[in-house]
Amino acid sequence: MDIPQRKFYIGLKQSLKAIKNNEVKKVILAKDADGNVTDQVSSLCQEYQISLEYGEDRRILGKNYGVDIGTAVVAILK
Repeated sequence: MDIPQRKFYIGLKQSLKAIKNNEVKKVILAKDADGNVTDQVSSLCQEYQISLEYGEDRRILGKNYGVDIGTAVVAILK
């Protein structure tokens, strides 16, 4: 049985790792993300030339990607 590949990562640590591993085509950042998170993510996206979009608040962003808690960052994989 084939297990479907995951098409995104949720959360700062996993997203940053995926960006550095050149696995990401787009990052969605919650509009209410902490300034430190925003700085880290936007800096890496610029460095790796990855599209950065601002989404809903953390609660809604998490819910849209299937988690019951909020998330500041979602990394969409290539």
